[in-house]
Amino acid sequence: IIFSRPSPFVSLCAVFFVSLFPLNHLFRPCQTDSAREMAKAHFDRAALKRNVFLTVVFMAVLLFLKENVPFFARFPHRRMPKEELPALTCTSMRSCHSSTILRSDAALKLCMASPCTPEECCVPAPSCDTRPDSWCPRGTVTIADPTYVFCKRSVCTPKDCCVPAPTCETMSVGSCPLGTVFLAHPSSTYCKASVCSAKDCCSPASSCATLTSCPKNMLLRPNPTVTYCRAFVCTPEECCVPFPSCSTMTCPEKSVLRLNPSSTICGSKECTPQECCIPAPTCAHYGCGPGMVPKNEPASLLCNAAVCNTHECCTEAYSC
Repeated sequence: IIFSRPSPFVSLCAVFFVSLFPLNHLFRPCQTDSAREMAKAHFDRAALKRNVFLTVVFMAVLLFLKENVPFFARFPHRRMPKEELPALTCTSMRSCHSSTILRSDAALKLCMASPCTPEECCVPAPSCDTRPDSWCPRGTVTIADPTYVFCKRSVCTPKDCCVPAPTCETMSVGSCPLGTVFLAHPSSTYCKASVCSAKDCCSPASSCATLTSCPKNMLLRPNPTVTYCRAFVCTPEECCVPFPSCSTMTCPEKSVLRLNPSSTICGSKECTPQECCIPAPTCAHYGCGPGMVPKNEPASLLCNAAVCNTHECCTEAYSC
């Protein structure tokens, strides 16, 4: 009963205070004169002061125990409620999940409970694909796969989305397409994306049409305007070819190629009959071997090469 609601300590103090008085004062009408005289002798001013003092001390001890000793603190009692704690805002949120960030009005957003939850305070983070490539400072480029790179604030910054730009050294020399050549100084040329491309590192190649002359006994390749060099300046090795030899020549009627036509170099890009051809020899001076005789009218028989052969000029001899 003492520790029941609503005010157990007041009840306890009251019981204790009453217990300090002799019970016969409560039943004075039922007592005899002699009993009342005896009680009156015991109840004087000094006893009353002592009882009041002990009651106050006891109440102070109970209040101290209630506030400082856990065993007594579990008993309910009437007291003024403490001032309510201020409501938490989203600024108390330590961190958000991946791909989310703290909302921009976190200082004004009140949480429904303590602690705050990500559902209350976090919003989807913007990704780096919302920024143009030209947005990054000089010497940096947009990070690879910007769609899957999320910024740390509601507005992306170069620190979130930009990385140092690669140079053309990271691109192989042979990756330039036909008609282009690798840049002369790849280490000092920065690419415009996280991966270098031919557009960054290759430039139009020079054609053999830019070569002014070829060495002696050499001439420019056919179709020099579509023959591209491996560097910005063409070389004779790339663009010049030797003059043709007489082995490519077709001689006119009654004439044949000179001896060893492949070693006879023409004086221009096209050979002429004067350079490569001689009158076709006849069988008039051809000597046939044993068992063979010259064909009829050997002076009128023209050979097919610069030197006649037995098949052209001779026939088997018949015995009588």
